[in-house]
Amino acid sequence: MDSWIIGLVLFAFAASITPGPNNLMIMTSGANFGIMKSLPHWAGIHIGFLLMMFIGGMGAGALFMSHPVIELGFRLVCGAIILWLSWKIANARRADPGEGQLRPLTFLQAAAFQWINPKAWIMALSAISIYAPGDSAGDIALVTLVFGLSGIPCTAIWLFAGEAVQKLLHKDSHFRIFNVVMALLLTGSSLPMLFAKVV
Repeated sequence: MDSWIIGLVLFAFAASITPGPNNLMIMTSGANFGIMKSLPHWAGIHIGFLLMMFIGGMGAGALFMSHPVIELGFRLVCGAIILWLSWKIANARRADPGEGQLRPLTFLQAAAFQWINPKAWIMALSAISIYAPGDSAGDIALVTLVFGLSGIPCTAIWLFAGEAVQKLLHKDSHFRIFNVVMALLLTGSSLPMLFAKVV
């Protein structure tokens, strides 16, 4: 196996397994709603990220980020949404099976979130610039495929960890503390990336 493929696989695994908005949110969903109800959220992460990575790698991302005013607006919108999501997580109560309004992210919501996920953009465009510098569709598709295959088990680990945590949270106060901690981690892991250089 070529060394660059090994490097790409290791890069994809490291980027996919480390804490970030997707992993923290899917863990929170697993803890609050369980694995089965969180599967659409989990699937939306992967389909949305793969589409964003491929389309962004084909030039849309670089074009978008090359305009300072648009890039600033993008970062501000991302920051506002991350703060809103953090606030929602921090104030979420234990899910009651009889309470219909409490539900995890849907497939489409999770897929759409990838387009404003700062870690996802940094991962995608950094990988494309390093491992597909010629911007050929074939190379970008290969990088996207490797990230897709790496991301599936990585986010699954976080989802299962969330359900494992659920079994330890016996009281409503435990859920509240857990959700506040996850909200703070989401904010802390996301906002610094908004000021990082994407490519």
